[in-house]
Amino acid sequence: GWLASQVLEGCFAPDTVIVRTASSPLELADWLAEPFDRLIVIDACRGGGAPGELHRFVWPSAALLQTQWLGTHDLPLSAVLELSAALGRLPLDVVIWAIEAARERNCEGLSLEVAARLPLLIQRVAADVRSGWSHDPAATSQPAD
Repeated sequence: GWLASQVLEGCFAPDTVIVRTASSPLELADWLAEPFDRLIVIDACRGGGAPGELHRFVWPSAALLQTQWLGTHDLPLSAVLELSAALGRLPLDVVIWAIEAARERNCEGLSLEVAARLPLLIQRVAADVRSGWSHDPAATSQPAD
């Protein structure tokens, strides 16, 4: 998520898109005290797919609740999103992009499979930002390959 965010930060005018990186999903809850129209989260996961496989989740998502997120997260991403929704802080439009990691530990660097798919992830996230998507409660989460 961090590498994709760094690239995406340079793709949009600063007054139109806010890019932030977090070491924990709980930081997201603090940021959501500010009102946002849309939210895109990018993170690594272990959902049973092949390393480098992309997933796109539209919140709320039952599949997202079953996904394992990597790192030293104090709370899982799904719990932070549920908490933020209960507090009335979650934007109507929330999309989560995930990339299947090859390793359990994020400190070892990117695997070749993840590094090879990073440009596609960035392209897909940028397309989401540009599309101005609107909330579709009927949308389902899906593999994004």
